[in-house]
Amino acid sequence: MFSPWGRLLLAVREDELAARGLGKNTRFAKVQAFAISGALAAVAGALYAAYVRFIDPSAASLDESILMLSIVIVGGLGNFRDGDRSCRDRRDHSGSDESTSRRIP
Repeated sequence: MFSPWGRLLLAVREDELAARGLGKNTRFAKVQAFAISGALAAVAGALYAAYVRFIDPSAASLDESILMLSIVIVGGLGNFRDGDRSCRDRRDHSGSDESTSRRIP
C-alpha cells in the first residue's frame, strides 16, 4: 500500500472528502477497486470450476452462503498488516512528546 494508488485508496477509506479536496478522483478509484476485486473473484471462480470440474447450483446452497458470510464477518474488514498498524498507532499515541503528530504511511 505504499504506491500512489494504494495511498489514494487509504485516503478514500479514511476521509473521502479530504481526498476529494486534494483533487483526487475518488469515484474513479472506487470503480477501479471494484473492477479489480470483481476480476479477482472471477479468476477465483474459474479456478474453482477447473478444480471441481463440475458446477451445479447446489454448490451455492444456503448453508454454503451462510458459511462464506460468516467467514467474512469473523475475518473483519482489516488484514494482518492493518492490525499491526493499529497496534503501532496505539503505541504512538501513548502521550509522549514525539507522538503528537500522526504519521500516515
